[in-house]
Amino acid sequence: TLPDSYFAPEEEVGAGEKDGAQRRIKWLTSKYARQVNALIRATVETPLLEALSSLLRGWLMVAEEGDGVRASNEMALHAAMSALLQFLSNLLLYSSAYGKQLRHHLAVRSDVVPALVLPYLRLCLRRLAETDVAAAGAKARSADLSAVR
Repeated sequence: TLPDSYFAPEEEVGAGEKDGAQRRIKWLTSKYARQVNALIRATVETPLLEALSSLLRGWLMVAEEGDGVRASNEMALHAAMSALLQFLSNLLLYSSAYGKQLRHHLAVRSDVVPALVLPYLRLCLRRLAETDVAAAGAKARSADLSAVR
């Protein structure tokens, strides 16, 4: 959340306090932008995304195999993917100076989207389809039982 979200609206601030509050908001917003830009630079200039992608691809492969621990693996995978996607979304949403570099990095230099995000989405769609089929089967069995009674 941007720093100006935490301050009273202008109509609630007295005239003398208004200038000081506006300077503080500008300073905090500038500081926030510098910190977000530092995170983006670190994300682009270090192998952070590649390391996360490599780690999460392992979880993804286990989830795709569908072994006996699928549910717990998938819950961990969903939590980790949610955190990664939220991190990237926030960086893109609040970026100022380095957003273009991050978008380029994600599109061209990183394997996160083709090797991790797209297979993860395919897995989610496959699980959704399996759930729909299972729900339809349960509904049909329920209807059959109701007809027997």
